[in-house]
Amino acid sequence: MNKIIKFLFALIILGSMLIGLFVGWRRLQFELSDKEVEFVMDFHDIETLSKMDGLHPSYLLSKLKENGIRSIALAEETLGAAGERGILTWASGYEILDNFRLSYSVSPMFKGLLKRNGINPRSFYIAFTDVSTLKRVEDELRLTLGVGQVKKIGTILEVKDTREELELLGIGINPSIYSMLKREGFKVVPRLKNSFRLSSKNIPRKLNMQSIVYEDDLVIFDEEEILGYPNYLQTVATELKKRGINFGYVEFSKQEGDAALAKLMQDGVIRVHSITPEEMEIISYREAMGRWMRACRERGIRVLYIHPFLKSLPGLSLTETNLKYINDLKKNLMESGFAFGRAKPKKGLVVEPTEVLLLSLGIIGAALLLCGYFVNLPHFIWIFIFIISEILFLFAQAYQKWKTCVYG
Repeated sequence: MNKIIKFLFALIILGSMLIGLFVGWRRLQFELSDKEVEFVMDFHDIETLSKMDGLHPSYLLSKLKENGIRSIALAEETLGAAGERGILTWASGYEILDNFRLSYSVSPMFKGLLKRNGINPRSFYIAFTDVSTLKRVEDELRLTLGVGQVKKIGTILEVKDTREELELLGIGINPSIYSMLKREGFKVVPRLKNSFRLSSKNIPRKLNMQSIVYEDDLVIFDEEEILGYPNYLQTVATELKKRGINFGYVEFSKQEGDAALAKLMQDGVIRVHSITPEEMEIISYREAMGRWMRACRERGIRVLYIHPFLKSLPGLSLTETNLKYINDLKKNLMESGFAFGRAKPKKGLVVEPTEVLLLSLGIIGAALLLCGYFVNLPHFIWIFIFIISEILFLFAQAYQKWKTCVYG
């Protein structure tokens, strides 16, 4: 390789290195600008802590808010959970009739139906304490199960389905709890359940029925499947984007469809880390703290879904233990340069096509310059190889973009 070709390749490599340094500097600025971390706690966990410590949930919420919790995850209710709250009663027709035959006793809510011989042993009956809950559950069940499966009889719903299905179905976000959290100044993170009975037409209605306001810009799906899995993830992605809602992608979870939805959501994804309730039973205070710090520093996690310790530290109550836990985590993150607020989707660093082109020229030039120390070829051959290599690189780039557009 003659000196002119070597000099030319050296200039190309130098220019490419300068471009690389510029891109690296932009990357550093990009990383330094993304330091806001969001803490999320589950409302069910807060209720559990309240019961175990004998506190009212509103008091615990106020203490958590003082200590940095600004977002509360709120899962869809189930019939069982709503029954525990005392807002409905449900039983199979067989159970109602069997109780009456054995003890001549029946819930006052079902007496009217019993007198009219209106109870089918193969159906299920749901009675309500207020009209708003009746309307919500009726709408949710009709949406998921179909209109023909749900019949309204006064203030009672007759439902034709299996117990297994009814126990798992989500019946919507509880509006009274949602309103209370909003009054207290919290952002709500809805946790919606999937159902194989939901169609692409019903998913938009399902999202609309939750009455999620624009400030609640993050959804983390509940249980083992993403809403819309397996056939309607594209519909879910479209609807979430339309509403300006980001998808909370929980790393290391086993939710079916999470990776596919994250790909469809593109820039509308916020990565979440959580230490599961099962892990919280065995993990030490120190191990938990280290795990949160690694998630934020090493993997760019910006939403921490915090489950509480249900074993108190020596000399502290459960509430005091968990307030200390949150405060210590907050302090450690602040010492590492993080701030607290609302997590935002981490958009990828954009490298311009011209920058990619110049970087590739430098790589090819360096490779050929190295080869020149071992192989002696005419200068026009080196230039030809250089041009052909760059054309092949550009072709490979174009093919990759085409493949991404076609196959996703």
